[in-house]
Amino acid sequence: MSVIDKKQDIEQIADALLYDAMGQRQFVRAVVPGVNAFSGSVDDFKDPVIDWCNRLYVANQIAYIFTYSHNDDVDTRITMIERNEALWAHGGHLLQDLPRFFRILESIRYNLYSNGGQVMLCGEDITRLNDLMAFVAREIVGMYQKEKVQ
Repeated sequence: MSVIDKKQDIEQIADALLYDAMGQRQFVRAVVPGVNAFSGSVDDFKDPVIDWCNRLYVANQIAYIFTYSHNDDVDTRITMIERNEALWAHGGHLLQDLPRFFRILESIRYNLYSNGGQVMLCGEDITRLNDLMAFVAREIVGMYQKEKVQ
């Protein structure tokens, strides 16, 4: 397993999902399936998105520490993702580069598994990650189909 610190990537995912929650709600519903994407308010998405991203980050850090704890330079501190609403209005850059968004999600999912095949995240959260990846992949396929037609 090649685990690296993904906090910045996960913060970007949180920003993108919260930005999405303020607009189309195309992807955020994968992470917050209990909220109606059409009638729910933005506030209904904020805490569940940040909480899910923090669990993703903590699981990645645990996998990182678990894998590289034998090294003296492993940073074992975990600082949670902040609930900084000022950033959310700028989170759309990942939504404009869906292939990059998918690659980041794929890299994080890869990092969550140990060499022994143990996943460092609960089943419900892995399902949400997989669902989010499926939503992004569907949009990427749709983009390429539109390009072919034109």
